[in-house]
Amino acid sequence: MSPPPFDAMKEFALRQNGALSELESVDLSIIPADSEAARNTLELFLNAACRGNLFAMSTCAGLYRGGWGTAIEPAQALVWARRAADAGYPPGLFQLGLCHETGAGVERNPDLAMAYLTQAADDGYSMAALHLAIHHHSGEVWPRNPDRAVHYASLAFELGDPFAGHLLGSWHEAGDGIRQDNSTAMRWYLAAASKGSLLAANRLVLVYSFGQLGVVPDYELAHQYLELGQQGTTP
Repeated sequence: MSPPPFDAMKEFALRQNGALSELESVDLSIIPADSEAARNTLELFLNAACRGNLFAMSTCAGLYRGGWGTAIEPAQALVWARRAADAGYPPGLFQLGLCHETGAGVERNPDLAMAYLTQAADDGYSMAALHLAIHHHSGEVWPRNPDRAVHYASLAFELGDPFAGHLLGSWHEAGDGIRQDNSTAMRWYLAAASKGSLLAANRLVLVYSFGQLGVVPDYELAHQYLELGQQGTTP
């Protein structure tokens, strides 16, 4: 089991502070969730959270909610999410939104979840913007709203999430809830690939190999995006 995605938290901390602290640099993805190392790492974050570290509070909320280094403990997830959110910390607002969305430690309340997630996104947290984009598009949590989906996906991309650009490309290519537009799809695929999206780069390999989306086949570009895809750092 992998830990919740904390790359966005690290990126947010880096934008805020210009550098990552030792705690913020911890790579949870390489630590098995049920290992002694995971339990020790959770304790490290918990101690920092008790000292008032907002990054650590938000991390603890996600770890307790997901059951990483511990059993799933919704009540503890809610406690730490609220403390970080009460300080106005966007990743904490995001975690609190997820608690209300899923009913973790509190009665499920999609409307309140949207309010916290929207505040987190508007305050510059890319993961909240991406989450809103996906669920406004799917209609699984709130009524489907393609315009809001495009707005928040665009915001997530502006805030540094390449996957959001790939999503926008795929939505415009398929005409899924929005007007089908190959040129706009290409613009988003190209932008996302340039920022490290593996999925966007792989889509461009096919586009240039077979002359899709209205472009002329170009095997040299296809090969370039194949190599770029192999170097991709994000979905």
